[in-house]
Amino acid sequence: CIDCDSLAMYCLTCIVESHQHLSLHQIKTWNGRYFEDGSLANAGLVLHLGHAFTSC
Repeated sequence: CIDCDSLAMYCLTCIVESHQHLSLHQIKTWNGRYFEDGSLANAGLVLHLGHAFTSC
């Protein structure tokens, strides 16, 4: 994540889990040769609006 202070790298599952409440952060993903722009939505983040962050 380029918006977090940490330089640590995470798998997509962990980055989605740690960004449940930081949905506007921008991530980079490794494509096998270099890091490219990615998105939390493409990584699997699903936003639940309302209902205290639980699904309907």
